[in-house]
This record gives sequence, C-alpha cells and structure tokens, in this order.
Amino acid sequence: MYSIGQFSLISRLSVRTLRKYHEIGLLVPDYVDEDSGYRYYKPAAIERAQVIVGLRDLDFSLKDINTILAECGEDEDILDRLIEQKKSINQELQRIQNIEAGLERTIALVRERQKLPEESGEIEIKEISQIPVALLYETGAWADIGAVFSRVGRKAGRYIGGPAMSLCFDGEYRDEANYAAGFILKSAREIKGLKCETLPAIRCLSVIHTGPYDTIGISYERILSRIQEQKLSWKTPTREIYLRGPGMIFRGNPKKYRTEIQIPLDS
Repeated sequence: MYSIGQFSLISRLSVRTLRKYHEIGLLVPDYVDEDSGYRYYKPAAIERAQVIVGLRDLDFSLKDINTILAECGEDEDILDRLIEQKKSINQELQRIQNIEAGLERTIALVRERQKLPEESGEIEIKEISQIPVALLYETGAWADIGAVFSRVGRKAGRYIGGPAMSLCFDGEYRDEANYAAGFILKSAREIKGLKCETLPAIRCLSVIHTGPYDTIGISYERILSRIQEQKLSWKTPTREIYLRGPGMIFRGNPKKYRTEIQIPLDS
C-alpha cells in the first residue's frame, strides 16, 4: 500500500485535499493506522482518484462526483457511468446548438423586418387570367412541399410552362395545412397521376416577397394590413408563385428567393 504522501504524488492531490476527501467519504483510504492516524491506499484507489481529478477539472461539484461514484460499484461501472455522462453532455450540447440556431433565425427575421420597407415589392391589385396547372392536393406540413414539387415535376416534365406554385385552402397558418402544389403548364392537358385543371381568372392583391421562405410572414403582414386599411374582402385559396427558389440540385441563395403572394379579392 501507499502512504498518504506517496499517494499524493501519484494522484496529484495534496495531502490536505486527500484528508478532506476522506472526511466527506469521497476517497476513503484502505487502511488507517490506529496509533499514528496515518492513511494508506491500495493501488486500486488510484483510478478512483484519477476520476475525481478529471471531473473536478471539468467543474463537477464534489457532491456530484460523490453521487456518480456512489452509484458505481466496480471499475467497469465507473467507466459506463462516465460514458453515459458524456452522452448526456453531448445531448445537452446539441440542445444548446439548436437554441443558438433558433436565435440566429430569429435575429435574421428581425433584421428582415427592419429592411423590409426598402427591399419589398409594391402591393398592387392585379387581374390574373385563367392558368392551366398540374397539381397534387395534400394535407401536411409546408416543410414537405419540396417533395411534392419533385413528384409533380417528374410526371409533368416537358409540359411545364411556368414556375412552381401552390394554393392554400386555409384562411390561417396550420401545422397540417390543406394545400395543392405543382406547376403552371404550357397548355391545358391530362397527365396521369396529377390533377390537371385550369385555375379561374381572379382579381387579387399581389406582392413579391424577396428572401427566405421563413420570412414570408412579413409580406403576409403587409398585404393583410393593406386589406384591413382598405376594408377589402378576400377569399381562399390564396396563391404563392415561386418566381425564384431552390433548384432540384442546388439551393441557391435564400436571400434572393422571390415569391409572389396573390390573395384573391371578392368581386
């Protein structure tokens, strides 16, 4: 066995610290001489001391270290517990990184709002003629719309004559939205597996939103404020025309995406 002085050299813990750890039950010597009070440690105590030093360097409290070691019986248990602790820290790190990413998105949204008057398109009333389209009707998250465009694009192929577009049948934002997504066609026709139709002519309030899709709510705020100011009456489905967006392979620069919002007006 090692004397407390020898064990101090090996463990890199001072004699004073070893005495304190003995008092609180964190690192108990294997033998204490009744006459002299000298403490002695077996070689097996070295690993426990190394764990304590390592956790202290990572700012674990003595209470937490004591709890961790108290739940561990054998050396293998200590190793398993340390691995579990590492996994837990990695999960917490991922959570914090997700929070950071969310803050970045929120900061970007606020900055977009501040720049909006300078960069947004004009709100105008438009007369839109009939449009031949190929669509798929869906109920689901807006985040999944890209996959719907891919399915329509593969089927419509050479018949596509204009940009992607979507129709929203809800008068509000929903996590499970009712929408149709597809492409404007060169001319009216039937395509197997798709809903091909001619959208009716409409009179609408229109604005072109420039920027990422997660900032499009800012342009909806502008156009709906105009509707309220002018006491206009509107109806669904609203339309979004994706004039410039991500390609099939490259995402492009989201800041340069251009989306036309069309809100149909009651006659």
